[in-house]
Amino acid sequence: MNFLYSDIFMQTYFTLWVVLLLIAISIVKKDQKEYELLHKNYWQFLFEPWKVITFLIATFFITIVAPYSGDPTWDYANSIIISILTYVFAPWTVGVIYRGFKRKKFNSKLFTAIVFFFIPCWAYDAYIYFKDGYYPVTWFTNVIISSGIVLTAGLFWNLCRTDKGTEFAFRLGDWPVRSRSSVRKMLVPMLILMFPVVYATGWFVYNYFW
Repeated sequence: MNFLYSDIFMQTYFTLWVVLLLIAISIVKKDQKEYELLHKNYWQFLFEPWKVITFLIATFFITIVAPYSGDPTWDYANSIIISILTYVFAPWTVGVIYRGFKRKKFNSKLFTAIVFFFIPCWAYDAYIYFKDGYYPVTWFTNVIISSGIVLTAGLFWNLCRTDKGTEFAFRLGDWPVRSRSSVRKMLVPMLILMFPVVYATGWFVYNYFW
């Protein structure tokens, strides 16, 4: 058996990400003022009507296709859990990672954002581990797929309109702040960002039936 899929490696990986997550949470708890994720402005930014509507639509479709994915670990419960976690964390983590690398400064906030970026991925693994009693052998595939989804979702829910056109909100100085962006004017970049997830989901369903 490949070492990456051996019990000892997967248990070590499990322990490692739990430790990283605990460290990141302790950092956030120690300096809460630095983390937009805990501020009212972020939640107002996150709950703009078009974002809530697209989140509900995406969650609905991701959930109903679960039985037809061909993946026995993908069920209704983890579809909803992962969708919620992605919606909450993706816009913030992608924004902080972008701003951190742009400034070329690695600090505790950037570390925390990188760790939180993988929360949906690790939550999926943890769900299977506690439900079925073993760490999923699909963990590596999950890292790749989940990372792509979180990145895409983080970009998607950071879309906004400015005088210069459609922009990613995390590139603006006052990010995160609620805006009144026109969905109609952002439709093209929205569709571009939606395509990979829609295509991947459709591919799973297609392979199940055919």
